[in-house]
Amino acid sequence: MNNNIDTVRNFFHAWGRSTDDLRSAVNTYLSPDAVWENIGMSVTTGPQEIITFLEKYLSGAKLATFDVEILHIAGSGDTVFVERVDRAVKLDGSVRPSPVVRVVGVFDLKDGKIVAWRDYFDTAPHKH
Repeated sequence: MNNNIDTVRNFFHAWGRSTDDLRSAVNTYLSPDAVWENIGMSVTTGPQEIITFLEKYLSGAKLATFDVEILHIAGSGDTVFVERVDRAVKLDGSVRPSPVVRVVGVFDLKDGKIVAWRDYFDTAPHKH
């Protein structure tokens, strides 16, 4: 299997059930100059800026992290594509069944680290 695919899969798995898990995953799997772009919404650069963005969102929504279900994952060279469903994890560690967010993420990797992460969202209600 493609090591880059494993890296992206492990990144999402490491999000765990807490904000600490999510913070650790970002610091472990992203390069120091990684860029995360939520297409049409925001661009953040570097693990600390990415963590600050995520913590602000999670705190405002009273969430701990996201539970990520990978539907499809494929890689070509240093690029990995992931179709996924993100579910909100509440502060008590339970997963909120809805709403869910359908996302396609495109990841560019270099030397085993994520250097670019682009998320494309489906804003329509999801019945999964």
